[in-house]
Amino acid sequence: MTRIQILTLPEGAGDERPPFVLVVDEWTTRRFELDAGAPVGSLFDLWQRFAHQVGARGVMVTPETVEIPANDVSGFLAPVVQPVDEQQHLDVALMDRITDALGVDRLRDWDEIVWAIENMLSAVQAEKGVE
Repeated sequence: MTRIQILTLPEGAGDERPPFVLVVDEWTTRRFELDAGAPVGSLFDLWQRFAHQVGARGVMVTPETVEIPANDVSGFLAPVVQPVDEQQHLDVALMDRITDALGVDRLRDWDEIVWAIENMLSAVQAEKGVE
């Protein structure tokens, strides 16, 4: 699938904002139609005009995959792994025993778990005569 990326360029002395180039990679030629009022030109001309409109210094269009390290978001998508201590294992095992006894799934049936615990608490309190 075609991607549009930003390649940041080194700033010059007179740059008001960081200069950049648009990188359009994984481009595959497709048929397209221009609007009736659009100026006639090559596809590259259209990309150049787009780049100019968004303030880019230029555009690079390629069928190849271009990996720009600054655009790598894989570190943000990776799950955070937290160490599990022995007490957490014991707590999960206890929760499993309780929810198995109740006949509910501890990962999905929280309303039923709370309802069962509240009803059990009420029954125990009634049995002891506590309100």
